[in-house]
Amino acid sequence: MGEAMLVRKGGAVLRGLSVIFPPDKVQYYVSETPDIDGTIIGAQFGSFVIPLHETAWTYSPNRALAATDTSLVFSATIGHMTKSVSVPITVQDFSTTFGDNEWVQIANAAQLGIANQLWSVGDIKTTANGSWRIIGFNHDPLSSSDAKYADTTYNGNTKKAAITLQWVAPAGRNKMNLSADNTGGWPSCNMNTTILPTLLTSLPSDMTAVMRTVDKYTCIGGQISSNRNQFNTAANKLFLLGGYEVYASPSSLGPIEASKCQRYAWYANRSNPQKGNPAYDEWLRSPHDPQACAGGHFAYIKTDGTLNAQGNANNSKDYYPAFCI
Repeated sequence: MGEAMLVRKGGAVLRGLSVIFPPDKVQYYVSETPDIDGTIIGAQFGSFVIPLHETAWTYSPNRALAATDTSLVFSATIGHMTKSVSVPITVQDFSTTFGDNEWVQIANAAQLGIANQLWSVGDIKTTANGSWRIIGFNHDPLSSSDAKYADTTYNGNTKKAAITLQWVAPAGRNKMNLSADNTGGWPSCNMNTTILPTLLTSLPSDMTAVMRTVDKYTCIGGQISSNRNQFNTAANKLFLLGGYEVYASPSSLGPIEASKCQRYAWYANRSNPQKGNPAYDEWLRSPHDPQACAGGHFAYIKTDGTLNAQGNANNSKDYYPAFCI
């Protein structure tokens, strides 16, 4: 509808603007930009309210939001008259103390790609359900099955999970497999197929709702020498760390893992990766190098912090799962 017609509608002058439908989104986090989808602004002429085309109005602030922003102001100029109307919004800030943020806030920082600007490797979040430590940023590749994989607005379209966290205390003590067998490596072992999925169902929904599915790589295991140069991939929400993710140069592991896995930042800054107190052996997901293995071992962190690749798969050890946001 033309501007002149709007001015002359019913012989009335422009009295103001009204919000026919507010934006679908009115709750934000710092650094997000306004989303005006769903907004319909109307021009008031006498007793008439006429919807305006979205090109007829502007809004402010049209930038990254700050905690001090409390409204979106919509303005339109019709004829020689400019009128405005505002819609209240809420902009929630992030705490630079990692543990003070709710899981949804942490996920929003991950979405915006600013997590590593707000928090640091080693920061811990504690709830009634446990404590979790940041061990790396932008480390783990998103699985193609994850909802954020195709989201170009997530974490700068890096296709990587923004944050990786790990249990501070052991989630339990258990076996990697019910028998002394590492055939199939990590994807098919009991720890991955049964124990961790059971743990996942016990976690609070606000925590699991923000977890990303990532691809974790591991040597396929077994006792055929050529297997040491073959890897398999598991799409995981919960996972154990691999030897090359903890140690700079672990021995007795399939060399293929060196090309697929990188050390997490938290472990790169630790002379002793052992976490238990009192100390117990800690499982890793890496099978023993098939060239030197009888097919029944997974690697683990010994009580003195060194790696041992010859842990019988049916022995019980502590396990410290990790997950990504």
